Amino acid sequence: MGKKLFSRTASSALVFLLKFFTLFAALFTALYFTPLFFLTNFIAFIESSLLNSAGFQVTQIGSLVVSSVIVFQIVNECTGLVMLSMLAALLYATPSISRNEKIRGFALFALPLLLFNLARLFATMIVGISFGQTFLDGVHLLLWLVDALAVFLVWMHLSKTSF
Repeated sequence: MGKKLFSRTASSALVFLLKFFTLFAALFTALYFTPLFFLTNFIAFIESSLLNSAGFQVTQIGSLVVSSVIVFQIVNECTGLVMLSMLAALLYATPSISRNEKIRGFALFALPLLLFNLARLFATMIVGISFGQTFLDGVHLLLWLVDALAVFLVWMHLSKTSF
């Protein structure tokens, strides 16, 4: 008798990936095309207030945070909603977590993840103001990966997954 093309585990992994990427793509697309000016402007206000409190001279103009060195634009992807979309998609795709646990876990970790995102933006802007665009680009990518890692660790905790 020949081997099956997909084992039960491989088939489960494929279903998980399909569910995850389908929901994440749908949520990300909706996020990308939804006007969120009120939220991006509010985040720009928070970040400019934090930066001014920390001794950096910046001005907020709508969703822009303007320094004498660099201009930051807060876009939809900066809001933390990508992190929440990723967590929602991971939870949705995980069959071992009950619906109530998914809802409770999402509700429990949504605010901490959004606050973590604000800290990431703050750190990124400090680097940009202090060291310029070249360092900003590198740190922006690095801290985006840290955001993704934070979501992954929350999901691992909620799903009781370990390596």
